[in-house]
Amino acid sequence: MKNISKPIYYCKSCNKELTSIDKICPYCGNDKRLIKLIISETIEVRSSLIARKFPQGFRNWVLEIISGWFSSGDTIKHLKGVKKLD
Repeated sequence: MKNISKPIYYCKSCNKELTSIDKICPYCGNDKRLIKLIISETIEVRSSLIARKFPQGFRNWVLEIISGWFSSGDTIKHLKGVKKLD
């Protein structure tokens, strides 16, 4: 999710805060401005683990452990995936 703040204007010369309609700084008369914007985004990190035990001499596994987040077959209902614990 992206968040963008409202712009804040400062005079480039005296560093005083200005309004958005100020073209010239009322404190020092400079016409150059600095604009401050804060842009932030949230990132979710998820992990998953699948462990399988294969006995010696056999092709198929006999034990499976599943834990974590996995994609869902129904992406409309579960857009972010599903959490599995076995």
